[in-house]
Amino acid sequence: MMLGLDGLEGIFCEREWVVEEGHAAAHLRSRGLEVLATPYMLLYGEVTARECLDRRLPEDIVSVGVEALVRHLAPVPVGGRVLVNARIVGVAGRSVSVLVRVTRDDGVIAGEIYHVRRVVSLEDLKNRV
Repeated sequence: MMLGLDGLEGIFCEREWVVEEGHAAAHLRSRGLEVLATPYMLLYGEVTARECLDRRLPEDIVSVGVEALVRHLAPVPVGGRVLVNARIVGVAGRSVSVLVRVTRDDGVIAGEIYHVRRVVSLEDLKNRV
């Protein structure tokens, strides 16, 4: 399997997200706070990292998330915008490490995510499901 992982370290991607009502922390909504829930911050980071990596892989190869460490540092209100930056910081075998930073539109860092993706054959993955 040709992985095509050479030269990935240092690649940087970014994507803007708008916090939707459905992404609010439900346990805080009842108390009058509508802010981004941590699982959705992780979603924003993982999708941004996946898009960054997968578009550089051969068509028959994909990446899957296998590890994530999330630090939620500041609230983001529903309707707020965040810029999600993903930087590939390491490649070891079939594993690709990505550092993700989530920044509010006022420049405050709302979160940081260390994320590992594993590169696999799409056909092999389909056969395992």
